[in-house]
Amino acid sequence: MAAAMTDRISGAPPVPPFPAASPVEPPDGPPVLDFRSALRAGAESIGRGEAALDAAVARLGRGGTMAPEELIALQATAYRHATEVELASKLVDKLTGAVRTILTSQQ
Repeated sequence: MAAAMTDRISGAPPVPPFPAASPVEPPDGPPVLDFRSALRAGAESIGRGEAALDAAVARLGRGGTMAPEELIALQATAYRHATEVELASKLVDKLTGAVRTILTSQQ
């Protein structure tokens, strides 16, 4: 009888219930990106951003010029770099607080 029922507003048949979800097995082997690798990748990205900004500032300091699209790209690099440095700073602050908490609780 339920199969014969239709939605009163649209006249469409009712939507069947979703099948039961099956458990998902974790992948075999180590995770793709562990904490150490993520930290290293973040530090390397910060270093590359700093080098790119330093090179642009040095170029402009020597009297070089940049096209408008290069200036936009430089602005995007500076924004990304600032965001990465801010995230790293917050991470260090949280880790320092966690170590302080652990050391305090062990006394």
